[in-house]
Amino acid sequence: MLPLQASDVQAWASVFTLLGDHTRLRLLMAMHHSPSQTVTELANAAAIHRDTASQALKVLREQGWV
Repeated sequence: MLPLQASDVQAWASVFTLLGDHTRLRLLMAMHHSPSQTVTELANAAAIHRDTASQALKVLREQGWV
């Protein structure tokens, strides 16, 4: 078994935390399916309010996913 580095564990924990939110995951899936959507289109695809989509996209952007 390979030794676990604390930085690796923290990095993976951050990824799982980011993807563990169903709103962010739905938005990522919608963007994967159709990359050129507007925020309103993404919100509709994810069945969420536009403001909720904007906040989730902000988090994804800050983490370098969008």
